[in-house]
Amino acid sequence: MIASTRAYKIEEVSDEDFLLFSRLILEQSGINLEKSKRALLNARLGRRVRLLGLNGFREYFDLLQQNDGEMTHMLDAISTNHTEFFREPAHFEFLLSKFFPRVQNERSIRILSAGCSTGEEAYSIALCAHKYFGNAANQKVAVIACDISSRALSHAKTGVYLADRVRLVPRAMADACLSKVSAEGADYYHVRSEIRGMVDFQRANLAGPAWFAGHFNAIFCRNVVIYFNPATQNLLFKKLYDSLQPGGNLFVGHSESMFRSGLPFKFVQPTVYERLPASGSAS
Repeated sequence: MIASTRAYKIEEVSDEDFLLFSRLILEQSGINLEKSKRALLNARLGRRVRLLGLNGFREYFDLLQQNDGEMTHMLDAISTNHTEFFREPAHFEFLLSKFFPRVQNERSIRILSAGCSTGEEAYSIALCAHKYFGNAANQKVAVIACDISSRALSHAKTGVYLADRVRLVPRAMADACLSKVSAEGADYYHVRSEIRGMVDFQRANLAGPAWFAGHFNAIFCRNVVIYFNPATQNLLFKKLYDSLQPGGNLFVGHSESMFRSGLPFKFVQPTVYERLPASGSAS
């Protein structure tokens, strides 16, 4: 039962407690919480401590050892979920002009949206598939979208977004695939059922041992590995490589590169790579 939300002051997280939480978060999610993120942890978890009516961060840490459900709340609170439709438009132009033409004769096309947040990336992929394949997209293209945040995934599954999140969606796509609704003085856009039907949202820890069965034709893993330490980054890069079909494309963020991974990826264009066979060499 949630305690009263009356305001009361709690002490800021101590150095010792910050170390405890950062180790726990690394263990549970792979997220590397550096000392510079202490204020972020203090603000986000402090709200949860107050909501539960606890006396401080150490009491909250002790609760986490006993309550798996609260662990999910904690990871939701600490996760960053900021995105929008068609973020990095060049990636979606690549899908339409190069990727879909290359794989159009495949019986089925599987695309992974790793660290999908509230779903805008996954739905942007589905919108591109609908534009290219038309009504056949639902039978031909499957988008698997995963995130560690249950809260973000719950939002994603609704398919409802404020107007500012869809500002980059081309007008023709918006008219064909989104429905505008107004409520409480704000404009929202609802992703239509045929687009939502292409996307399967799943909760997953990208740094955990479990992974997805089968190979993907393309993987979007953008602005995700920057939150991990080098060892976890290397493990994730290997999973991404193993999960791509030869010739499949990997899309990453601008601050991320596959050159240092030591894996056989070929540079295609900035932030886009191609998986080479294991016997090949990156170029």
